[in-house]
Amino acid sequence: MLLLILTFMSSAKTEITWSDVEKIIKKVVKKSRTREMKEMAKAIESLATYMKEGFEEFNKRFEEFNKRFEEFNKRFESMEACLRDLRLEVSALGERFGYGFEDVVMKTIAEVKGLRISKASKLSLMDEKGEVFGIPAEIRFDVYLSDDEKILVEVKSRCRLDDVLKFYRKTIYAEKTLKEKFKMIIIAVAFDKEAYDKCRELGVETIARSIIM
Repeated sequence: MLLLILTFMSSAKTEITWSDVEKIIKKVVKKSRTREMKEMAKAIESLATYMKEGFEEFNKRFEEFNKRFEEFNKRFESMEACLRDLRLEVSALGERFGYGFEDVVMKTIAEVKGLRISKASKLSLMDEKGEVFGIPAEIRFDVYLSDDEKILVEVKSRCRLDDVLKFYRKTIYAEKTLKEKFKMIIIAVAFDKEAYDKCRELGVETIARSIIM
């Protein structure tokens, strides 16, 4: 009986569908001569039907599971975005309260920018000749990060054009004084559009929740 089915299958096309299987089994049933062969053929036919229905049910459930997984993934991405926004706000507020500020900024940048950072601190330099602001002043940076590369970070609740220009001038002074090249990053809950555009122009990277047009 199995040999007869295999003979039919081997003579058929290479890719066999359920419809092909059903046709083959029906042919086998018709060609069965003895009662035992007919019963066996019918049993095989019933088994094939059962398998077909089982696979169809499995496919249906798999599609339902796939849809649920996609919905879960969208919710997870939404939660992840909310968490990132919250970290930005905490970073912006951290300067005011001070506690754990550098650590929060370091973790935020490491996650958003995909950088490996192990050290975070503040950086202050004395501009005795007044190169930055026109008068002698202490040049302070909110956060100084270092590992594979050195990064200077400015943190603002709202970043305006003047903030970008000041940060850029301070960084140029730091590079000249320390003879180091720094990556510049500004973290802000909101950027004015002109400030955001100026960052793009000057090569200052940004982490922002929104752009104010």
